[in-house]
Amino acid sequence: MAYLGENLIWFIIFSLLPSLAWLVFFLKKDPRPEPKKAILITFFLGIFFSLPTLALELFLKRASNFIFSIFLKEAAVGLIVFAFIEEVAKFAGVRIWASRKKYFDEKSDPFLYMITSALGFACAENFLILLGGFNYNFTPFSSLFFQSLFLTSFLRFLGPTLLHCFSSGLLGCFWSYSILLRKKAIFLLGLLGSTSLHSLFNFCIILSPKSSIVFILFFFFLALFFLKFIYNLVLRKNY
Repeated sequence: MAYLGENLIWFIIFSLLPSLAWLVFFLKKDPRPEPKKAILITFFLGIFFSLPTLALELFLKRASNFIFSIFLKEAAVGLIVFAFIEEVAKFAGVRIWASRKKYFDEKSDPFLYMITSALGFACAENFLILLGGFNYNFTPFSSLFFQSLFLTSFLRFLGPTLLHCFSSGLLGCFWSYSILLRKKAIFLLGLLGSTSLHSLFNFCIILSPKSSIVFILFFFFLALFFLKFIYNLVLRKNY
């Protein structure tokens, strides 16, 4: 813990990089850019909603008498519950704030704002991963320090950060069509799909940690393919 203070600024930078890289990637593909202020606020709302979410997950893990603790003893059930909580949290900021604004008026908006919120959420998650699992005794500015930071950040870029994009983008697509067709059941179907995808990713990482890098690379190309398909789908028509 000797160099924790000196490392904090680097933890923040390398936590932001995966999220900002994906955010720039998706925003550049929007032919009708959203207000920068709206994107920034949505991103920070994703960070904000991550805090009570992660606190709730920690509580559920540790609670001995809480009603869900019985079910959370089963790893698979626990992963589903936590995935569901996170998907709802990422949706909350967009639903409470962005969806009420006048510029939330295109078919692609639920998709883009959900991804923006998800990237804010992932940024906070990245920071906590670095804060909780990093070797603080690495000397700041040493080659080993930056190698470890870069590797962790790069794997988060390819894996969990993209997962949050993928699952939230999927939910955003279903949400868009639920607005268009005025059927809430479509949104619920999207929430089920995003939760299932999120749970499956976490389960595969936990089940086979030794082959996690191979799985992350496979997931990276698969997610990019489907995100491109979903994005093209929601850009066809405005409401």
